[in-house]
Amino acid sequence: MSLSGARKRPGFSIGGIIALSASSFSVGSSPLDYMLRVMRDENEPPERRMEMAIAAAPYCHRELKQIEVGGKQDAPIEAKVHLSFD
Repeated sequence: MSLSGARKRPGFSIGGIIALSASSFSVGSSPLDYMLRVMRDENEPPERRMEMAIAAAPYCHRELKQIEVGGKQDAPIEAKVHLSFD
């Protein structure tokens, strides 16, 4: 992929984006914390709150996966538990 034809848009500043991104998150804050904070902020527009709720949902609610169990038909299921204390 060649970037030889790429040009900088007028008024575009990567430094400004980095500063904006850095100021959006407090120290120790994660992107998920930010999304939840916006989602819970009653001063934000409902559309923005919904966007953040949709974006945060996969990180808060695990999707159940279907698993397939193999083995012989009518054979008992054997469970093995391995504990280790280091």
